[in-house]
Amino acid sequence: MKWFKLDTDIAEHDKIYALAATLKIRRSAEAGGLSFLWGWAFRFAQDGNIAKYPVLEIMKIMDLPRKLQRIYATLLEVQLLEERDDGVYIRNWEEDRVGDCLKNLEKTKLRYKRKK
Repeated sequence: MKWFKLDTDIAEHDKIYALAATLKIRRSAEAGGLSFLWGWAFRFAQDGNIAKYPVLEIMKIMDLPRKLQRIYATLLEVQLLEERDDGVYIRNWEEDRVGDCLKNLEKTKLRYKRKK
């Protein structure tokens, strides 16, 4: 099992308010959808770049009942995702979500490797 950072004030974050208002969904649903996306990305897109995955797959992971393109576009609009020259990234992925977790995971792997 791996861990990633989830701030205690996620429900009150302005981006969550903006996303929930735009999509007309509850903040709890949006926060849950984002936590699903972050957990999945920690396993399959550790650099935070989700561009190689189809929009449909990303939206299924988030488990949100709305038009797919609208959700994806809104994530970009409120800056929870960001487009870069080399892909579409979860914003502040390394800094806010997984930076320390990935470092700790690597340390753990090295420790187990040395024990063998």
